[in-house]
Amino acid sequence: MQQYLLRNFSELAQKRAVLMREEAQLWDILARDLKREAGRREEAPVRRVLRVPVPQGIQQDQVKPEKLFVRVSEAMRMMGLGRSTLYAEIACGRLKVRKSGRKTIIAVADIQDWFQRLPERQV
Repeated sequence: MQQYLLRNFSELAQKRAVLMREEAQLWDILARDLKREAGRREEAPVRRVLRVPVPQGIQQDQVKPEKLFVRVSEAMRMMGLGRSTLYAEIACGRLKVRKSGRKTIIAVADIQDWFQRLPERQV
């Protein structure tokens, strides 16, 4: 019986030692990755966010000031236009767009210029 227990404890101790080595390796990997990320963040240049004034007719909560470009769906919400009307404005050349791969993006500044060029009407 004692020999059986000694053998089982021996196997258990070996398995535990293997698990502890594996855990130590994982902690070493985590420590290395955290040091690397900390170094990367120290070397990274500080980015400044350009704040673009929101034109009249656009609610402040509809514009995220850190964005320079928006996709067509967000531009539709900002401008209060439908998709076909927005694309008609683009086709007429009144609104500039850019392509990033397959994405069509519109500069927030161009949306503001478009609003500034709209004629004022008395209702």
